[in-house]
Amino acid sequence: MVSCAEPILNSPISHPRADVSLVLSRSLCPHLSPALSRLPADRKFLIANAQMENCAIIYCNDGFCEMFGYSRVEVMQRPCTCDFLTGPDTTKSSIAQLTQALLGSEECKLEILYYRKDSKGRLWCT
Repeated sequence: MVSCAEPILNSPISHPRADVSLVLSRSLCPHLSPALSRLPADRKFLIANAQMENCAIIYCNDGFCEMFGYSRVEVMQRPCTCDFLTGPDTTKSSIAQLTQALLGSEECKLEILYYRKDSKGRLWCT
């Protein structure tokens, strides 16, 4: 789970603190849908398939799309490392740590700076 704080840069776009979750699935089991329906309504998340190349994103909810300004079509099939959310001030070390944790099925805690598609807001995520 990644928690994102308020956007920075005095952006006119405002999002309350929100949780963003990444789910890696080795197989899409029938238990996934009921589990997702129990998530709080304000939870932003995406699901990636660990059996696909680059652990491709296979689903993201409306909250995730709204928070980052991307349509679902723009997010689908991208790598689960969410490199499309990084920008000039996102550190290479945080990207490397996240990539290693996700692709290596490891747990880690880190801070990473993500950007909205329209560049009108940045979100610190931990």
